[in-house]
Amino acid sequence: MNRNQGFTIPEILLPKKEIDPTKWAVVACDQFSSEPEYWDSVEKIVGNAPSTLRLTYPEAYLETGSKEERIETINRTMKDYLENGVFENIGRGLIYIERTFSDKKKAARKGLILAVDLEYYDYNKGSVSLIRATEGTIRERIPPRVAIRKNAPIEFPHILILIDDRSNSVLNAAGKAAKNIVYDFDLMKDSGHLRGSLINDEKETETICAALNALADKTAFRNRYGSDDVLLFAVGDGNHSLATAKTLWETRKLSLTAAERETDPARFALVEVNNIYDEGIVFEPIHRVLFDADIEALKQAFIRSAGITLTPCPLNNADLETLASGTTEKQQFYLFDEKNCWLAQIENPLSTITAGTVQSVLDAFLKTSDAKIDYIHGVSSTVTLGTHPGNIGIILPNIAKEEFFETVIRDGAFPRKTFSMGEATEKRFYMEGKLIK
Repeated sequence: MNRNQGFTIPEILLPKKEIDPTKWAVVACDQFSSEPEYWDSVEKIVGNAPSTLRLTYPEAYLETGSKEERIETINRTMKDYLENGVFENIGRGLIYIERTFSDKKKAARKGLILAVDLEYYDYNKGSVSLIRATEGTIRERIPPRVAIRKNAPIEFPHILILIDDRSNSVLNAAGKAAKNIVYDFDLMKDSGHLRGSLINDEKETETICAALNALADKTAFRNRYGSDDVLLFAVGDGNHSLATAKTLWETRKLSLTAAERETDPARFALVEVNNIYDEGIVFEPIHRVLFDADIEALKQAFIRSAGITLTPCPLNNADLETLASGTTEKQQFYLFDEKNCWLAQIENPLSTITAGTVQSVLDAFLKTSDAKIDYIHGVSSTVTLGTHPGNIGIILPNIAKEEFFETVIRDGAFPRKTFSMGEATEKRFYMEGKLIK
C-alpha cells in the first residue's frame, strides 16, 4: 500500500456500467433534512433500480419509522449488492472529479477522490493534527451515525476536504492525468453534471502524491504560517461523518495487531479533496436570528464584549447582500429588528473572523437570556424572520479564502454554523464506494 502523509490510494467500487448512474447517485444524506418531500420525490425517481438511496440514511427520515429496521435494511442491501454483482471493483487508483452545477454561471468544482488516514485526524477542540475539523464537532451527533456505520461493509463519502494549494499543483497534475473517464452523467433533479476519470498509472499517481506531500512540508508551512503543526487537510463538509469513522476506528484497532492496523480498511476513509482556491468552491455565510430577544440588551452585550460602534442605516436588502457576498478588512455586520437597522463595526475582535466574534458574544448572551437562536441561509430569509416582532436579525460577511486556513491554524475550528460550501443540490452526490470490512 502506498503510504503518504495522512492519505493513501484506495481500492474503489463503482456501479457496473449497465446501472443507471442518475438513479444511482443521490445527494448527501444530511441535505433537505427538513424537507421529506424532496426525498419522497427521489424515491419515485429511483424506483426499484440499484441506488445509493438504499445504502444511506437520509436524515429527513430519522424521526419516522424504526431506525433499527432501516439500518438493518441498509446493511443487508449493501451485502446483496456486493454478492449480486452490482459493483465493479476498478482497482486501486485516484478519481479526478469535475462537477458542474445547474447554475451555469458558477464555475465547475474540481476534486480528487482518495482515502485519508484516520490516524492523522483529530476532531477535538485544540487539535493540531494533519487532518482537522473546521467547525466545532457536536458529540451528540456522532452516536446515531455510529449505529448506522458500525455493521456496514462499505462506505460512501459525502465528505469534502480542503487543501491550501495556491499554485493548484495537485489538481493541475490530476487534471492532466485524467484520461480514463469512468462515469459522465447528469445528476437527478436538475442538480448539475458529474464526470469522473480514473488515474491508476504509477508515474501519474506518484506525481499527484508528491504534490500533496509537498503541501505538508514542515519548513514551507512554518515559513508561511509560523507554525510547526502542519495542517494538510481541512474538513470542509461532512465532519461528523468523518468523526464517526474515526470513532469506530479507535474502537476497532484495539482488537488488531500492530501489523493488522497498518492495512485494515477501516483505518482509511474515502473523501473528495478540493483546492480552496478552486473557482468552483464557493463559501456562503450562515446568518443568525434571535427569537424573543431584547435588542437593547444585545446591543449592550456587543458593546461591552467587542467594543462595537453602531451606525443607524436603512434596512436595505441590497446593502445586506453586498456584505454577505463579499469580505471586509474590518470586522463588521448588520444588526436589525422590526423597526431599526445598524451597521456594527467591531473595535475589539474576539476572533480572527467576524462570525467568531459575533458567536462568542451570542453564546454568552444566550446563557443569561430566554432568547432562542437559529442559523439561516440567505439574506432574504434572515430579513423575513429578523423583522418579526420580538426577533433580531444578524447578517454576517463571507469568509475570505485567504483567511480560511490561517483561522483554523490560529483559532482552531470555526464557530458552528459559520459557513456553507454551496447550496444543498451542490453538495457531494454519492458515487464511489470503498470496503471498510
